[in-house]
Amino acid sequence: MRSRNPVTIIGALVLCGVIFVALKLLFPGRSSRWYMNRIKLTAGIVLFITALILFFTRQ
Repeated sequence: MRSRNPVTIIGALVLCGVIFVALKLLFPGRSSRWYMNRIKLTAGIVLFITALILFFTRQ
């Protein structure tokens, strides 16, 4: 198993924090489970798009 770069971990935490703040501003008064599901969905989409970009730019 490869070790994670600390910058990657910090970047993922910052991404989730930014998504959380944006969701809190756009949709106030929702449950915490609703926010967590949206954060996971949005972060997954962003990571998938990033992986696609890296895949096509390294060829």
